[in-house]
Amino acid sequence: MYKQAHVKLLQRIQVNQYTQAEAAVVCGMTLLRINDVL
Repeated sequence: MYKQAHVKLLQRIQVNQYTQAEAAVVCGMTLLRINDVL
């Protein structure tokens, strides 16, 4: 499930043309959420 969510996240980043900084923030928030779930 995490891999699928990560792929969708990368697709969103490509579509929205996020900057690398914004992408890093989004990935960081996602990792924090995953850690909270675990």
